[in-house]
Amino acid sequence: MDYFKETEELLYSVPIKEAALVQLQRRRDRLIKSGAPTVPAGTDTAKNYVRGTFVSDTMNELCELADVMESIASTKEELEEIKAAVEAVPVAEYKKLLKLWYWAGESKESIAEAIDRWSRTSVYTKRNQAVYMFARIYWGSKVERLKN
Repeated sequence: MDYFKETEELLYSVPIKEAALVQLQRRRDRLIKSGAPTVPAGTDTAKNYVRGTFVSDTMNELCELADVMESIASTKEELEEIKAAVEAVPVAEYKKLLKLWYWAGESKESIAEAIDRWSRTSVYTKRNQAVYMFARIYWGSKVERLKN
């Protein structure tokens, strides 16, 4: 496993997961709203049966809602794990660098300016060190020294 590549993909995924979470919550709300009881147009007391499509549609909507709820929970959990690992990085500048580089998508020049006026070259070196620290926290002791 290439931990450097995997770690970068994980860090880059945070904004995408956050957008997905918003969309999943909208979908959940839509499903809940669409499944609300409606006012019947009229009751025909001569019929003593329930249309099969009604029951089938309701079951499908409930299953879809359950899937969406599970996706929301797992996406939230993944985001919390990643963000907690970033917050556990012991060097404050590295935390800031990871957030600016991977989550905010800032340019290397603006990152260098934002963090103690680093040079552009040192931003890359420090990024590698920050990714390594994050990887050790997130993946655990199985991460060996990452190679660029």
